[in-house]
Amino acid sequence: MTSRKPAAAAALAGILAVGLASADVPISVLYDATYSLPESRGFPCSGEGVEPVGDTCPKAGDVATADCQPYLLSYNGAVCVAPVDAQCVLISEDMWGCAFPKTGYTSAAEAEAIAAYNGGSSGWGTTEDVHAGDGTSQEEAPASVSYDTSLNTPLAVNCEVATDEVGGQTGDSTTTHTTGATEGGAATGNYGTTGTTEGGAATGNYGTTETTEGGVATGNYGTTGTTEGGAATGNYGTTGTTEGGAATGNYGTTGTTEGGAASGNYGTTGTTESGSTTTNYGTTGTTEAGAATGNYGTTGTTEGGAATGNYGTTGTTEGGAATGNYGTTGTTEGGSTSTNYGTTGTTESGSTTTNYGTTGTTEAGTATGNYGTTGTTEGGAATGNYGTTGTTEGGAATGNYGTTGTTEGGSTSTNYGTTGTTESGSTTTNYGTTGTTEAGTATGNYGTTGTTEGGAATGNYGTTGTTEGGAATGNYGTTETTEGGSTSTNYGTTGTTESGSTTTNYGTTQTTEAVRRLATTARPGLLK
Repeated sequence: MTSRKPAAAAALAGILAVGLASADVPISVLYDATYSLPESRGFPCSGEGVEPVGDTCPKAGDVATADCQPYLLSYNGAVCVAPVDAQCVLISEDMWGCAFPKTGYTSAAEAEAIAAYNGGSSGWGTTEDVHAGDGTSQEEAPASVSYDTSLNTPLAVNCEVATDEVGGQTGDSTTTHTTGATEGGAATGNYGTTGTTEGGAATGNYGTTETTEGGVATGNYGTTGTTEGGAATGNYGTTGTTEGGAATGNYGTTGTTEGGAASGNYGTTGTTESGSTTTNYGTTGTTEAGAATGNYGTTGTTEGGAATGNYGTTGTTEGGAATGNYGTTGTTEGGSTSTNYGTTGTTESGSTTTNYGTTGTTEAGTATGNYGTTGTTEGGAATGNYGTTGTTEGGAATGNYGTTGTTEGGSTSTNYGTTGTTESGSTTTNYGTTGTTEAGTATGNYGTTGTTEGGAATGNYGTTGTTEGGAATGNYGTTETTEGGSTSTNYGTTGTTESGSTTTNYGTTQTTEAVRRLATTARPGLLK
């Protein structure tokens, strides 16, 4: 009988041949990806012992089907492609596997990959080789590179490439701000939507509109405005504008705090400002003068430093070594010198002064201040004034209180008002509703609403009363006008300025003459 074994063997061989022709075999390459090769190429390189089971490995141009990573040397930017023919080698003591020969990387793709993913030095030398499957030893990976020899494990290589550019600089890391803006100079600031607090010797700032800014110590700012402090102040406001220089900047509708050796400016029209002495603006924007002062608009804001500012709905002028004024909302102010607040509160000058409004507020310093509905303070060595609610006041020389009366300062005190109140000092005086006060070397006069006044030579004021400052004061009428100089003056209904060595007087209501005419204008029994 004819044996059936040869026929069965032939049939099995045919089946295997068909299977080999139709299936792919995954083959991993040491330190690289996995490639799928047709079984028609033969058995893959694998096995243990002296000889491998097969010797088939990926050839140059084969495309990996798994485990492709951007950091692999076979990665070309899109896929992993075998750069050279892999060889069947001992990948451990007795384990066979596929590996790319170290001497085979000479293509441009390899050079680019090495430069991009390993800092220009891949650690794959040119003097070492991978031994083919002849049973002899082969060199392991060079000592300069530490590899994990387990299969299908990505290498721990940092693949980041710093390409982002921020602020004109390219680096290893980038910074992202939602609204932040760059700022330059010796002392920079900070940025952000909600505005942030800030302090130090040289300040910065922030805001929605973010704007760049530069200078020795300045800042600029957006819609929300933020607090700021330091030797040289910044700027804030709706329109936020850039500003630079040793002194302050410019500000928008909401006005914000300000501080430093030289103050800033704020208000609806907000304008730029620079220099060691500041400018002033606001809803009614008024002029202002002094060593280092400022003015502020309707909302009035806090302010502090060696030289103070001014605030208020009607904004009034102010001058002197270190004074301040505040409006309807009255705000705090700090420094070695004084403060002022009040609905109509007007500014005043002197070495230490203070003023307060309807709600009356506390104040501290060498010489105390004043409080009351209409009354306003005035400066000198130690003076004070008080309104309807009359409040306490202290200092070397006290003041007085009354409905319409107002205080006046100098070396000797005085007092005024409908109800007539007491007054203390070396030489005292008292006055009625239409009467006017008299005090100092050169006297003045005061009108219906009475206003503050200070200096060595006093002045006079009309219906609306206005501020006044300087060595010699003046007088003012219905339209209130400021005035200052070495000699006093006075103004009437239409309010007109006047200056010179001789004085003048005008106005709807009676006004007093200077000391030389005091005896003829004072009411009988008024002076003692």
